Amino acid sequence: MDTKNFRKKALLQKDWHWEIAIYLFLGGVGAGAYVTGAISSFLGWTDMARWGVLVSFPALAIGLLFLVAHLGNPLRTYLAASKAGTSWISRGVIFFSVFMLVAIIHIIGTLWVELSGTIVLALSVIGIIFALGTMVYTGALLSASKGIPFWRSGIMPILFMFSALATGLAATVVFVYFFGSTPFLAGIAPVVALIAAALILGEAVVVLFFLHAAYRLPESRDSAVTATKKGSFIVGDVLLGLLVPLALMLYVGFGNAGGNTGTLMVIAGILVIIGGLLLRYMVLSVGMITTMYASGFEFKLQNKPEPKSPIGLVPPGNV
Repeated sequence: MDTKNFRKKALLQKDWHWEIAIYLFLGGVGAGAYVTGAISSFLGWTDMARWGVLVSFPALAIGLLFLVAHLGNPLRTYLAASKAGTSWISRGVIFFSVFMLVAIIHIIGTLWVELSGTIVLALSVIGIIFALGTMVYTGALLSASKGIPFWRSGIMPILFMFSALATGLAATVVFVYFFGSTPFLAGIAPVVALIAAALILGEAVVVLFFLHAAYRLPESRDSAVTATKKGSFIVGDVLLGLLVPLALMLYVGFGNAGGNTGTLMVIAGILVIIGGLLLRYMVLSVGMITTMYASGFEFKLQNKPEPKSPIGLVPPGNV
């Protein structure tokens, strides 16, 4: 075969769409909210502790529903947990399930049964471990894709971890604002705002490193360029989802908001949540499978692939 006729072409993946983006997003929100609640309980922040834990389980459960929607048949849910040896989604379902069990026990203890301090502490520690594992998993799921270079990055789990912590804290703040006791975050609002600002800044820095690393590699450069040309990413995620909330949280954190503290923090929280969803959708939507064309034949370029799952539980490109 004449190798001079070879040319590269990148094709956008068509297998994973908005259902998987929401699944990954809600998994991150649930995990981040739980960590927020558990750590808040150690600090004696009652409202943050209560609502962080309460937000976690519904977010995880709804996220799993979107995974079932992606699979297309509720009967496949069992199979989604039976391929742990070959599928990152399958491993994630197991992680989600154990984490959800811990979260629901913690919620029961928060709402109905008065658990001892020792039991609550043990639940919190176990829950934090599984929450952090869930955050990392949502990134590892994509980085395990051998057929899509843009996803195959060691930075991906770190990016999703920062995003999960930021969106989980933001969701907790929003629920405390609407359903918590008054006054809103009495005495701790500036501290919570500065913590949120630190997480948002960390996420912004990791996003920058992630895109820079992707651009430096020829096989993932097209995806990085496509991402920077998307208005939903630049305006929706970077500007409104990161920079504006960062400014608002810093404004509150340094004591400049006065009577507008709650309003500014909830606006920032909602923007962070929207930005986190757009980030995941962007990462999925610009994933490209690199191919080579020669003499009319198309070849996918990839490393040693994982076995193909019959129910869509292996990342796109792993065929």
